[in-house]
Amino acid sequence: MQGSNRESPLVIFIKAFPPRIIAGMMLQLALINGALMVGAVFLGMSLDARLGSRPWLTIALPLVGALLSMGVAYRLAMITTRKSRKAYLDWLAAKQQTAASQSATVAPLPNDAH
Repeated sequence: MQGSNRESPLVIFIKAFPPRIIAGMMLQLALINGALMVGAVFLGMSLDARLGSRPWLTIALPLVGALLSMGVAYRLAMITTRKSRKAYLDWLAAKQQTAASQSATVAPLPNDAH
């Protein structure tokens, strides 16, 4: 009976997008994007003070930081997608292996024909 062996959509979703992997990506995004933006503002203010170009670099560098943040977010999303797919495929393989080992342990019925 195949119907009794089906997983719920929530279990499949969690296996396809493991919380550990997704949380790691979100933490990396928050730290990297925060550092880029804060660093860009402080660098812009510092350069504006030294060069006397206030407020142009303070405005321009965070915009460059935002563009870099989008590139970093895309790259992290692609890495996370590969990790999530591998985790899902590993789970499927383990599930199939378990099902195969369970079906192999079932003893065949004796043959009544003589």
